[in-house]
Amino acid sequence: MSWSLRSKWMFGLCLMLIGFTLLQMGMYAAHTLFGWEKAAFNVFEFCESLIKRYSLLLLSYIMKLAVLGTFVHLMYVTVKQWLGVRAANRKMSVLQHGGLSNELNARYFAGSKAIMVVSHPEPIALTLGFLRPKIILSTGLLSLLDGEELEAVVQHEHFHYRNRDPLMILILQVGATVLWYMPILRFGVEQYKTTRELLADHFALQRRVSEHSLGSALLKLVKYSRGERSNRTFVHASFADHSINYRLMRLLNPESQEFSMRCPVLALVLSLLTFGSISVMYLSIML
Repeated sequence: MSWSLRSKWMFGLCLMLIGFTLLQMGMYAAHTLFGWEKAAFNVFEFCESLIKRYSLLLLSYIMKLAVLGTFVHLMYVTVKQWLGVRAANRKMSVLQHGGLSNELNARYFAGSKAIMVVSHPEPIALTLGFLRPKIILSTGLLSLLDGEELEAVVQHEHFHYRNRDPLMILILQVGATVLWYMPILRFGVEQYKTTRELLADHFALQRRVSEHSLGSALLKLVKYSRGERSNRTFVHASFADHSINYRLMRLLNPESQEFSMRCPVLALVLSLLTFGSISVMYLSIML
C-alpha cells in the first residue's frame, strides 16, 4: 500500500471512529437534556436502559457526567488550541523579518505570502495555522543551513502548507485527546503523522532536492532545536518533530524495509471493549 493511500485510510478510519462516538454521545445528550426522540440505536441509551433495569442509578449519573464531561473537554481542548495558534501567530507577526520574508517568498512561491521569516536565534521550521497556514522559518534556521538544505526544508513544509496538515492533525489529535479511553486513536494519530512526514520528504525529493541535503537539514535541526520544540503546545506541522530515525533510514536507504504499522494489541482491545460488549448485548436482545 502506498504512503498516500495509508495516510488517507488512517485519517478516514480515525475520523469515522471519532465521529461515530461523538455522534452517539450527542444524540444521547440531546434526548436526555432536550427530550429529543430516541435514535434507533444508541449505545448510551442502551446502557442507561440496562442500568435502570438493575436499579444502578449511580452508574446512570456517572454516565451522564462522562458524556457531559467529554463535550466540555472537547470545547476546552479546541479553544485552547485555537488560542494557542492565535497567540503564536501574534508573536510571529511581531518578530517578522519583512525583507527576508519577501525574498524567500519571491524565490520559492512567486511572490505570494506563504513564508514568514521571524527574527529568532533558534532554528525554527514549521507550518502554523489551520484555515490560512503559514510556513514559519527563523533567522536562526537561515544562518544554520546552506542553500540546498534550506530548499529541502522549504519544500518539505510546502507539502504541509498546500495540504493543510495542521488542520488535519488538529481534528485527529483533539478527538484522540477527548476520547482518551479509546487508546487506539492515539496510535492512529501517531501513524498519520508519520505518513505525512514521509510524504512531505517524498514531495521535497520530487522537487529536485537531494537526499543528502534533506538528511543533513534534518540532523542539524534535531541537534540544535530540542529545547524550542519542547515549548510548543499548539498543533503544527514541523520539519524535525516526528519519526526522525525512520525518515533518516529511508533517506540513507530508500530500499529499506517498509515502516511497520502493526496495531498495538492492548490499545485495540481496550478500545473495542468500550463499545463492543454493549453492541453485542444489544444485538443479542434484539435477535
